[in-house]
Amino acid sequence: MRARRNRGTEFMGIARITRAELAEIKTGLTKLIPPPGVTILINGEALRARTPLKTIEATLPTELADAEGVLRRSIRKTTVDIYEVLPGEIAMLYELGMPVVETGDKFHVNVGQKCPLNMERDNVTPGYLRDVRTLVVNAMHDQLDETDANATFVNEALADENASPEAITKALDLKFSEKRAIRDPSDPEANMNLVSQGYTLISGSQLTKEQWANVKKHDAERTRPAGQIAPTKKALFSPDGEDKWVPREKWTPAMRAVVDYTIAVSRWLLDKPVAVTILSDITQGWAACFGGQGFVFNLGRLSKSFFEECATGPTDELNRLIIHECGHGMPGGDNHLDAAYHEGLCKLGARLARLAIIKPQLFVWIKE
Repeated sequence: MRARRNRGTEFMGIARITRAELAEIKTGLTKLIPPPGVTILINGEALRARTPLKTIEATLPTELADAEGVLRRSIRKTTVDIYEVLPGEIAMLYELGMPVVETGDKFHVNVGQKCPLNMERDNVTPGYLRDVRTLVVNAMHDQLDETDANATFVNEALADENASPEAITKALDLKFSEKRAIRDPSDPEANMNLVSQGYTLISGSQLTKEQWANVKKHDAERTRPAGQIAPTKKALFSPDGEDKWVPREKWTPAMRAVVDYTIAVSRWLLDKPVAVTILSDITQGWAACFGGQGFVFNLGRLSKSFFEECATGPTDELNRLIIHECGHGMPGGDNHLDAAYHEGLCKLGARLARLAIIKPQLFVWIKE
């Protein structure tokens, strides 16, 4: 017997099912998200109404039926509602309030149009899910926390070309902290220096090619190589011969004494002859260096007073410089923060003390 209703359609049917199947149906029905203003009753109890945390507009792929009822792919503008996941729930992707698939993400997401399914019709396509996840991270990045740092939905958004700059920065903050740098193979000392300051170093393998592309596109100012953030001071010499060397004939007696002393001491400390010269370049950030050019004093940084203070013998500052620079000629000496460099300095200090006992005349140049 048919009866007209004031609103909606009522369907009644009888099905033979087990108690376990009935329980599963009831559980499934409780996952529905009622549209605004609509009440859904299950066994006389109304489903809880839900208010979205945020509603956004988006253009997403969908499926539309043609005149023959065949589903065709299309792209349409729609609304996307983002909901809180309540205790005991698993985040799901919804289609017009109907659950489609569990995502396990941080939020429920309800798309206001049909979601395109895969060939098996049991899930959405991976590309579609990534599009939705990127929309969510763009909209909700300010509500993400450390527990989301390595979540799949965050990693997928971090690799997506449509991810916003703010979302990219937030994802990197969560994964690597706000104090982060790219590991720099060309400057190991800068890497260690930043680690000592609490930085997190990012190696190439920790991000995908697509994620690195987004880092360079949207976060290059904050995520830089360690060598750019804290470059190790290096002595740079001009390949075209324009370095400002101080000619030997312009050396003062104190300069000659310092050079002669450094040659003698360095040979003893390193057990090999060492060339010692003087440069005058205020633009260089170092006072002395040791390397391919031998031992070089930079008059532009040290000033003449450094040499004049050594008029009667080596000062503590001169010995400190010699030990420091000769340390770069010891094993592991290319890195100030390496334990091998520290051990080398200790050995050089001990050798210098022994030299003072064996050859005390080296340490007194001009008697007052």
